[in-house]
Amino acid sequence: MRNRGFTLIELVVVMAILAILMVVSTANYRPEEIESSAFYHEVYSSIRYAQKLAITSGAHVRVTLTPNQYTLEHCDPVTHWQAGVDDCTMAANFVNVSNPGQAGNIGGTFASNVMTVGAGIVFTFNPNGLLPFSPGNTVTTIPFSLTGGSSPSIQIIHETGFTSAL
Repeated sequence: MRNRGFTLIELVVVMAILAILMVVSTANYRPEEIESSAFYHEVYSSIRYAQKLAITSGAHVRVTLTPNQYTLEHCDPVTHWQAGVDDCTMAANFVNVSNPGQAGNIGGTFASNVMTVGAGIVFTFNPNGLLPFSPGNTVTTIPFSLTGGSSPSIQIIHETGFTSAL
């Protein structure tokens, strides 16, 4: 006689294994870690966007990072050219970058329990997409502290403008 189907014991064992897998996978799901990682990547993408905007528009683009938010601002050197000098060194000449395709400006705020960034980090991409550098300062590293204990960073090389997420 042929056996067709599964025995009750086999079905119970399979159900027990599935229950154990569900408990283990649910225990590792932490929305705060996912949110902090997503926001870190959003900040990284915005920094890359700022650099590209500086190149394509010929404007200076400033990125400001505080412990719980970031903003992008730009200064068009054509409209802020005074006495043959680029006047985009003055903070008052920068305005927020509009978010293309959406209402509002580019920038974001995040809960301090999700992610923190070093206080008062400000840098400006010139119209070539580069950061100003001096012989002793050729790399800008932006440290992050994410929920779950990871500490990634974003690094910008001044001479080339190369931006990488570490």
